[in-house]
Amino acid sequence: MRLGYGTYVTSPQLLDAEVDAVADAGFDAVLFSEHHGMRGYVPDPLAAATYVLGRRPELRSGPVPMVLPLHDPVHVAEAAALADALSGGRLMFGVAAGFLARDFEQRGLDVADRAGLLEEATVIVRRIWAGELDPFAGEYFSVPALEPLAQPPAQSGGPPVWMASGTPGGIRRAARIADGIVIDSVRASSNVVDLAESFRHARLEAGMAPGTVAVMRRGWIGPEDEVGNFVANLQRELSGFATRSAGQSMPWLDEPGRVVSVAEVRDRVVAGTPEDVSDQLRSLAAEAGVDYVIVKVQWTSGIDPDVLREQIRRWAPVCAEFQVN
Repeated sequence: MRLGYGTYVTSPQLLDAEVDAVADAGFDAVLFSEHHGMRGYVPDPLAAATYVLGRRPELRSGPVPMVLPLHDPVHVAEAAALADALSGGRLMFGVAAGFLARDFEQRGLDVADRAGLLEEATVIVRRIWAGELDPFAGEYFSVPALEPLAQPPAQSGGPPVWMASGTPGGIRRAARIADGIVIDSVRASSNVVDLAESFRHARLEAGMAPGTVAVMRRGWIGPEDEVGNFVANLQRELSGFATRSAGQSMPWLDEPGRVVSVAEVRDRVVAGTPEDVSDQLRSLAAEAGVDYVIVKVQWTSGIDPDVLREQIRRWAPVCAEFQVN
């Protein structure tokens, strides 16, 4: 298991210090998620990742995930290949269908088309990375014959593609056309186990290697009073997010808009002393076969910079335990 760090960019001025702290603590990567007009998320996670790759050569970075249906897949393939080439093969690449209607509306797209857009765009990106340059004609995208990439990716065939999903259809799609899945931070632990098992079963049935299971988890290392404050902040954030997202696809809620309980939050975080957190991560690996954990210690409303840097520093012994190939 390896540990990456998922950030919310609440203050661009804080990012440099945050990235340096993450590198010094021994995390594997800094990872960015995409939404538009939402505090903490970035509109171009590939650009943000490229900045990190240039700043700290010991870190990997990437969009995990990029809402790929919102983008031109040919441009994404070229830009990602360049970032991978310049960084010596340190780009990570995650994609998602997206679910917020407003992300699609500002691009003149129908959110109902997100699954088809994601599948075709992923296929196109991977074809270009692999040097398959014949024309592509799909329902959503049409690409003419292309010239070979001037700057091909350093990783053979391009970076492994991880697909964020939490639905049966999405898991099957990821098993067919991606190398791994990313499970979001609001899934119950039992749901993580089920999704991981479904993905690996689908891969096995198709005669493919097991693939990678990555999961996002909010986390906090500290005494119980700090953990309690962290859980309370997260409870407010998730309840508010549920209210804002009423009517969207939110399968982790029985009733959109209801208050998320403390017990539900506790089931979705890793928190406590470094020893507690290590135990919880080992359980996650044993029960769900998780290969990669993306740790998030912030909330989108922001956090005091000194508190953030101290929190990241506390993860050093946990990173040292789990950073194995």
